[in-house]
Amino acid sequence: MPSKKYWEQFISLETPATYRIRVKGKLDSTWSDRLAGMDIMSSSKKDTGQVTTLVGSLRDQAELVGVLNNLYELHMPLLTVEVLKGDQGDKGQPVVEKFDLQKERKEGE
Repeated sequence: MPSKKYWEQFISLETPATYRIRVKGKLDSTWSDRLAGMDIMSSSKKDTGQVTTLVGSLRDQAELVGVLNNLYELHMPLLTVEVLKGDQGDKGQPVVEKFDLQKERKEGE
């Protein structure tokens, strides 16, 4: 596992980062302004149902908390929150950290 110093070069409370957030349910692009201008894409699969993916650069983790609070107020259950390496959005760059809330919930049961 990489050291704390390795992670600190990518993740900080007060620096910008690009995030990919997946939630259960459907949101259309009209919610982008309320969600810090993040790009919104929805998809539907037989095994997972409707899933919305939000991708965008946020100024700091305070802005991330604002987005997460808005999703909570919209009753959109979180599936994953990822910090993407660099500031290029969803263009295939490696993931720095991925928090899989569904997996953690299953392991904790």
